[in-house]
Amino acid sequence: KKKKAFTFMTRKLILNTRRILGNESRTKSVVDSAVLKGIDIFDCGGSQQVQRLPKVKKRIIAKIGYYERDESVFESIQGARLLSDSLGHCLEPSFIEAETQRLQELTQIPPIILLHHPETADGTWRQALDRLFSMRRAGLDLHAIGVASGDVAWLRSNTNDLLRFGASVLRLPACALDSPQIRDDTAELGRQFELVGIRPLLSTTPVHMQLVDHPNTEGVDRGATQRAYFSACEAIVQHLTPPEDADEDTRAGADWLLQLVADLNESVTKMTPSAWEYELSTQIGPMIHNKFDGLDDQTADLLFKFFQNYGKLVSITAQDCARAAAASPPTGVLPIKPDQPLAEWALRHVFHQRPELTYISLAVESTNDIDVALRVAASSS
Repeated sequence: KKKKAFTFMTRKLILNTRRILGNESRTKSVVDSAVLKGIDIFDCGGSQQVQRLPKVKKRIIAKIGYYERDESVFESIQGARLLSDSLGHCLEPSFIEAETQRLQELTQIPPIILLHHPETADGTWRQALDRLFSMRRAGLDLHAIGVASGDVAWLRSNTNDLLRFGASVLRLPACALDSPQIRDDTAELGRQFELVGIRPLLSTTPVHMQLVDHPNTEGVDRGATQRAYFSACEAIVQHLTPPEDADEDTRAGADWLLQLVADLNESVTKMTPSAWEYELSTQIGPMIHNKFDGLDDQTADLLFKFFQNYGKLVSITAQDCARAAAASPPTGVLPIKPDQPLAEWALRHVFHQRPELTYISLAVESTNDIDVALRVAASSS
């Protein structure tokens, strides 16, 4: 019986590739491990991401909509919505058709094609899905078509149109902290579509919350961490408070940094460790670099200590909040046990308490992440 359950749950687990594509050797290692352990569906982006995967004769779920602007093939996309200097989003039917044909050439087994975030594209998604439906009817060998959305309520409200245009697969968030209403809506969708549940270790409502235990919080003295943060905060604020005779430029620069510190203080309980790392490297760091020709050594040192202690406080605060939420989860969800790892609790929920989910798509960073998920999947509920 255990072997049968393991086999079933192995088929239920699929590999989300978004965290492994930046490193070729790691990508190959994780993909090879997944294949050996029975995972036979890979959740990927569009053709640009599929190209970076090792060639495997496995099913690919490809999400079409986002594209990287640094490839010449996408330089003249019509109807695109630019999100940054390097990223755009487009669901124009001509783009969808070109991407689908390219994906079919790149995959060895007919892929599952999903329109990515149609809820952000006004009504264009209907024409795009209709184009996919027409291509299938004309003989293009696609395993299935559908949409990938972050909004369960949107999917429910557009169910009739999704069915009318041939959608049979929906990719949507599924988490142990989902409200009863979201769980009910998801279960209803599961009666009409195959569902791919994503982000089982991330709650997005009412606040972002990572359902993982952070390694750097084990054995940490929370009181000492808080005191170190407050000390670093006080030091940078005192240092940045300009003297009475400060010139206008000095005062403006100090005010800007003080506002940054105040904004971070305000958001410390809402921040996740990964969000902090991302914000520091892609937003705060570049903003400081662009704002100032250079910081004096003392200011730079105090800012570094503030950011360092802020990150430590974010880690313990996020974990404490997540464990508190898991201990008192929404109605119908089993609470976490005192010594149970957060990730195990969250994965156990989606594997064993959400039968409407056909697949669970897990974004992994290592082969160990796969092993953990498979152990939870194979265990009894």
